[in-house]
Formats: sequence, structure tokens, C-alpha cells
Amino acid sequence: MVVFGLIALIIGVAGLVQKKGSWKVNVFSSVAGIFIMMVFAGFLSDSPAPNENADKPAVIEQKEPEKTAEELYDMWLKAQFNTWDGTHIALVSLVKTTMHDPDSFVHVETKYLRLKTEEHVEQAGNGAEIDDVYLYMTFRGRNAFGGKILSDVEALVDKSSDKVITRFEHA
Repeated sequence: MVVFGLIALIIGVAGLVQKKGSWKVNVFSSVAGIFIMMVFAGFLSDSPAPNENADKPAVIEQKEPEKTAEELYDMWLKAQFNTWDGTHIALVSLVKTTMHDPDSFVHVETKYLRLKTEEHVEQAGNGAEIDDVYLYMTFRGRNAFGGKILSDVEALVDKSSDKVITRFEHA
């Protein structure tokens, strides 16, 4: 490595040429010398010092602990909703397909209930299972006459199939 440094120094100095009492710079030689010195400096900085890690104990990488069922459910649930405005992504798409003017859709509010108990499942109705999600969304949109109306929709998200089942739509 020292040889490269000396070569770079010689090329850099060779870039200076004396003509009639003044020093002129040969640009190509100077740039080549600077480039070789930078490469040489890079080799020095990348090479580890001998016995650098000799005094340090070996670091054992720890694996991230397995996620619990509750954490996995929470991740699934968060993925269902738009973090910006709180809408349930699939339910909004489903509602827009049934609207007269989908571009007029304005989300007002979305509420949800995780069906944790048999009592929740019974209240949600047929087809509901434990860990499904019951949704209630309020939104605005234009009707066929061009007037803005406030509407509600109730739906069930089937956790096992990841599908939205619309229950009731109120105008």
C-alpha cells in the first residue's frame, strides 16, 4: 500500500512542470495523482487494525421473539384500516361500487368491534365467528337527484377469509 502512495506522490509532483522560472500545472498528472491518493486513503481506512476485536467479547445475535396470537391479530386489524383517515379500505371499495356517484363519497366515521365473546357473535348475527370484526361506517354521498345525503352501513369482516359481508345500508 505504501508503494501506491509513493507512486501517487510522484505523479502529483510530476504534474508540476517548471517553464521559464514559473511553475505550470499539468492538469492530467495532478488529477491522476489526487485520484490515486484518494484510492490509497480508501484502502487504509477499510483495512481493520490488527487485533481490533481481540478485547471485545463475541456478540451473539438475538432473534426477535415470536409474535403472539394477539400481536398477529392486531397487525391484521391495523392493516384493514387506512391510517390517514380511519376508513376500512375494503368496506369503502364495496360501498363505492353500490353508490350512484362514487366520486362524491365522503367518509364521516368508522367504528368497529372485535367479536371476542359468544355474546358478541350472537349479536352480530348469522355467519359471524369469534375474532371477526363488526363495522359501522357513516358517510356522505350524492343521491340520484344530486343531493348530498348521510348514509350508514353495517358490515362484518370475516377474519378467516378476509372478506367483507355487508349487513345493512341505511340512507
